[in-house]
Amino acid sequence: MITEYLEWDSNFFGVDVYKNKCKNLVKANEIQLKKGLTYLFCKEEIKLQEKSLYDVKITFAKSLTKNKLEIDPQIISYPLHNKVSKELLNLTYQSGQYSRFKIDPKIPNDKFLEFYKLWILNSVNRSFSDEVFTYKIDGIEVGMITLKKDKEICKIGLLAVDEGQRGKKIGSKLMLAAEKWALENECKEILVETQEQNKIAVAFYKRIKYNIVQKEYIYHLWR
Repeated sequence: MITEYLEWDSNFFGVDVYKNKCKNLVKANEIQLKKGLTYLFCKEEIKLQEKSLYDVKITFAKSLTKNKLEIDPQIISYPLHNKVSKELLNLTYQSGQYSRFKIDPKIPNDKFLEFYKLWILNSVNRSFSDEVFTYKIDGIEVGMITLKKDKEICKIGLLAVDEGQRGKKIGSKLMLAAEKWALENECKEILVETQEQNKIAVAFYKRIKYNIVQKEYIYHLWR
């Protein structure tokens, strides 16, 4: 197994960060941990002596067929920009509620906030995303979704609805906008990832006919 040094993560977190993959516990035990933090990605759950499982990442997918999709007029494209509104930033933080970078107690909360702020900034300036849609009520952003085309696949990066506006089908409307954009950009499939711990999100994607295509266990191993 090859251990990969992650330069950006190391510089950002101020500690040497590595990445490794394993298929089972036997392979995991063969890893020679280096000083710092190692992200271990596994196809199945492994039992380790200390708590280190911080994410069970579920990937949902949906095949796209050409349909005439009606988009809510309150959904608009966020203009290419180098700044974000406080409402959009707050939505971004809400989207990371179950992030492994938030729930790992060894990662300072300010680093989680900075990480997600960089994510949305690089989305609205179109470095990480090709499109950003927001849903507004009375001129205030209460929902958002970011999209990236990768060949014939549309990947959803961030999706959030303000906690005070949930239950109004805003998430479903944003997903419809994403599907329409994907079709217009000649994508055949749309992918979205969430954490298994996020029961509401998992139920939501199943309800709108997305299927689980992958499950991955992510461990943070500190030394």
